[in-house]
Order: sequence, then C-alpha cells, then structure tokens
Amino acid sequence: SVLYMSERTLCRLTGSKSSDDLKHVKSLNAESSRSDSKIKTIENLDLVPNLRSLNLRGNVVQSLKPLSPVSMLQELILADNVLTKLDGIEHLHSLKKLDASRNRISRLPASIDKLQNLSV
Repeated sequence: SVLYMSERTLCRLTGSKSSDDLKHVKSLNAESSRSDSKIKTIENLDLVPNLRSLNLRGNVVQSLKPLSPVSMLQELILADNVLTKLDGIEHLHSLKKLDASRNRISRLPASIDKLQNLSV
C-alpha cells in the first residue's frame, strides 16, 4: 500500500499500536512544495512498521532520530529540508537509497559505515 500525501496537509500519524490501519503501508510520500504545510517533526512511525520508502522532500525536518521504528526502510528521501546532521540513520540497516541533498549537512556521521546496503 502507498499513502500519498503530497500537496496535502499531514499533521500527525495517529492510531493505536494494536490497530492494523497503517501496518500495510509500505510507501509514504509526504513531499511538500507548499510553504504553509511543512513537516517539522517525524513521529509515530511505529504505526507503519512495514514502511520501505519514505519521501519527506521539501519539508523542514530537523532530526532523524525518530526513524528507528522503521528499521526495514530501504529508501529515504530528505532533500530540501533543514537537516544539519544525519544522526539516527545508523538504525536503518536495510537502507539502500538516501537522498539528503540540499540540506545543511557539513559532514557524514562515522556510523554511516554500519549501513552496508547503502550505495553512495
């Protein structure tokens, strides 16, 4: 299943952990080009444990630490955000594709070498 939220306002992922509502979502597209509806904080990703692809392009995401519940993530698009570091991606052992272009990242974390599936 794909949950496509581009050009719509996604305020919060909600549900109970025992709910099956979002457990079948494998791809979440929350790309934004609007200035009035930007995602700043990533939260509640434990509700989408089977997520394989996450697109947050064009938002104002500042931290990747909340990504740890989606350890099966294979594709992560974070271009055009306000990230200054990539701390938190070391838990994403299945990650194959990462786009963090056009952010404020000055250096890669030493832990990036733990991501053996990631091709740079």
